[in-house]
Amino acid sequence: EIVNVPGAKMSSRRGRYITLDELMEEAKRRVLEELKKRGLYNPDSAEKIGIAAIKFTLLQVTPSRPVTFKWENVLNFERNSAPYLLYTYARCMGILRKARELGVNTAIDVEKAVKAASTLREKPSRRRLFKLIAKFPQVFVETSQSLDPSALASYLLAVADIFNSWYDEDPVLREPDEYKQALKMVIVNGVKIVISNGLRLLGIEPLERM
Repeated sequence: EIVNVPGAKMSSRRGRYITLDELMEEAKRRVLEELKKRGLYNPDSAEKIGIAAIKFTLLQVTPSRPVTFKWENVLNFERNSAPYLLYTYARCMGILRKARELGVNTAIDVEKAVKAASTLREKPSRRRLFKLIAKFPQVFVETSQSLDPSALASYLLAVADIFNSWYDEDPVLREPDEYKQALKMVIVNGVKIVISNGLRLLGIEPLERM
């Protein structure tokens, strides 16, 4: 048995199957319901999020292990899933859009950011996030060599977790110091790039808006 879906099983031994099309339709239906609850009715996004959720669930598990589809995990918008990563990417894009509206320079200003580098010690989550972003090339190489995408999936989830914790405790748009703000823009842009590239490597298209 390779994949188990509560209420239905895909099993070559027992000769019982649920088709991928059926799985995708169910994912789309459930995502659409969740988006409606959030006031974000968008059938096109629902389909993309549903497909992403299925792909990610299959890829985040080591190839030798069976996959269990629990919808509450597969479509969790708050942790450990493709919808969660898509939300985090969309959040980065939203921060950058809002910053531009406020007249904040969202470009990566290395010169200013370097001047604020010592402030990484002020917030442990800021420092951890900066270091984690810098590990992306290494994770990419290791994933390519091992042919195991689950390591990349775990890395992206770690980036999203630390980013969301950091953003909730360390103001970005309200930062009065221009050098610290430049450093924070480097972090937001870095997370955006890492999640975007990571998702694309997994065959998932990032969404600028949910």
